[in-house]
Amino acid sequence: MGSLSLSAQDVAVQSILQPTATVCGGDLFPVVVIGNEGTIDLTSLRVNYELDGTVIANFNWSGTLTPGQSDTINFPFLSLPLGIYTLRVFSSDPNFMMDINPVNDTLQRTFEVTESIGTSIPFKADFDDQGFPYYGYILNNPDGAIGWERTETAAYTGTGSLYLNNYNYNGIGQEDEFTLPGINMTTADKAGLQ
Repeated sequence: MGSLSLSAQDVAVQSILQPTATVCGGDLFPVVVIGNEGTIDLTSLRVNYELDGTVIANFNWSGTLTPGQSDTINFPFLSLPLGIYTLRVFSSDPNFMMDINPVNDTLQRTFEVTESIGTSIPFKADFDDQGFPYYGYILNNPDGAIGWERTETAAYTGTGSLYLNNYNYNGIGQEDEFTLPGINMTTADKAGLQ
């Protein structure tokens, strides 16, 4: 019997569906998508998640994913106090073997647990103050490369603005997210961005 090619074992954590950038009220229900990017069927896998560097849960997945298929995993409910957190999800031990492509085994997302109401309007973000990102603002830069940053080179009013340096960055398919604090628009007749 011949040995399996190591390239046969390649599992990816493809996306984090929950949490999004803002979780209202502290009820966290993490949901992730895993995918079989190898060349043989996936029948077992360990999926782990950490919150701010502390392991919260380890999930032993079993089933059958043929090459190219994916599955959604719902982690147990977690209640969190208000604040900003980083969720890190990573896979290991596909079919009780080594995954030879660890680059796609891990994703992380920064999110904020807020009160369900949010900041009242009108809301203004001028980016004039140093120390960006400000409290309540969330930057999600999964690849750790160039991302959203504050600049004083240009501004609509005041001295600062926010930009993404696309000229020096060619991360095709990468997503860099910038999220404002929650905003309460329940009393607004019309709402818009300016």
